[in-house]
Amino acid sequence: MSGVNPLDPTNLPAHVYFYGPFKTDAQECKADTEQSSIQITLNSCCGHGKVGELDHKIKNALCFVSGLKPYKNYKLHIWRWHFLYYWIGEQIWTALDGKDTDGKVAGCLKQICELINDKCGSGGDEGECKILCSENLDGETFTSRKNFFDFTQNYNDIKDYLQQGKPECATYWSTYKKNIEAACTAVRDYCKKDGEHSADPYCVKFRDTYEIYCTGAMLPGLKCMLKTELDEIRCHDCPCHSEQSQITELLNEHNDAVRQANTTTALSSIIGTLGFTVAPFLLYKYKPWSSWFGNRSSGNGVGRSNRRKRRSTGHHFDASTEDTLTEISTDNSTIADATIDGTVSSAAHARPSTRNGRTNNTRGRGMVGYQNV
Repeated sequence: MSGVNPLDPTNLPAHVYFYGPFKTDAQECKADTEQSSIQITLNSCCGHGKVGELDHKIKNALCFVSGLKPYKNYKLHIWRWHFLYYWIGEQIWTALDGKDTDGKVAGCLKQICELINDKCGSGGDEGECKILCSENLDGETFTSRKNFFDFTQNYNDIKDYLQQGKPECATYWSTYKKNIEAACTAVRDYCKKDGEHSADPYCVKFRDTYEIYCTGAMLPGLKCMLKTELDEIRCHDCPCHSEQSQITELLNEHNDAVRQANTTTALSSIIGTLGFTVAPFLLYKYKPWSSWFGNRSSGNGVGRSNRRKRRSTGHHFDASTEDTLTEISTDNSTIADATIDGTVSSAAHARPSTRNGRTNNTRGRGMVGYQNV
């Protein structure tokens, strides 16, 4: 975990640009009237010794804000008088140790608010920095108001940090969120519509304009985002997101088509291979085809005669007999070709006499005749 907590109040804009410089960058005011008016106000509303010691510090902060020039595109500049009011009130409440023993805090805060409005208005900035001063504002409610005001001014920076996908975000945010939720609850209870402070100018403005920071999509909607969620949001916000989606869809369709084509090709190859392998087996296996082929190729029964001869001799024939049978088979093929072409030789017509013979000699002479052809 990083040693720096980005959500620590001292690291957020309200403190960086105002509360911190009020202490470190404020210079001595040249006009004594500023210190006199502040001193009188503090002494009248808070007779506590520690509060009276704040006059010099408050005077310098007041002069600092009076001479503060707007930063380029720095929107918080218009709220500088509000920051001064909340900072002075915090200094007073801290000096009193968070206790209003004399019951003068509410009146003191109201007088400080009016003093700042007078100074703000004298500089011509009344329209943009008018502070709504409240009656009977106790110190604890004031602190809740300040915390809520700071949250509204720091909101954009807080939201930006939560969307960075930092691993330590959840720890920092849970602590900060509890404090802001407590501030929202206190201010809403103080300003509830049917309460005794419902007509307070601050409460009217709060309900009409600023309560949304405590409800809806503002505070409740803030959360630490995971890096994956952040990448997805950025992808959807990308100008070319629609084109990327179309490309992805086309690529998926292309891949599906390629897979289907490969599957079809593989099946065709398998079927073709099986066909070339099985077809000869089927031709041999089924007798009608083999008989028909044998009759056609042998010519007028020569094939049957040869088969009878092979069956009669069996496996007991010598090498010369095997050569003779081989020659006969070759000649039969030649005769079959002649028969199929429609040309019948004279030897072929002599074949019936060979079938009528029953002796081995007769078959032998017939076969010799074929050999001569």
